[in-house]
Amino acid sequence: MYFTVEGQMGSSVIDPANCRAIAMVGKDADITDVKVTSLKLGPRGLSTYSVDYSCMKDFSHGVSVDVTAFDLTQTWTLFVE
Repeated sequence: MYFTVEGQMGSSVIDPANCRAIAMVGKDADITDVKVTSLKLGPRGLSTYSVDYSCMKDFSHGVSVDVTAFDLTQTWTLFVE
């Protein structure tokens, strides 16, 4: 599992138990205009996402995305801090 953004500092925190992922950026970064560079929250090639990660930009309140694989859907919340 991974979630990375442009300008990221360090590794993302992935919390599968609570369906949360957090990427850290510098203190001067504009979290309303973030470019997601990669996202995988389910099995590769089998997961579908309710939102294409190229469309995610504003992380000021987190971004929710439904991830579906094997007829199971989980709602993940992605944060940039």
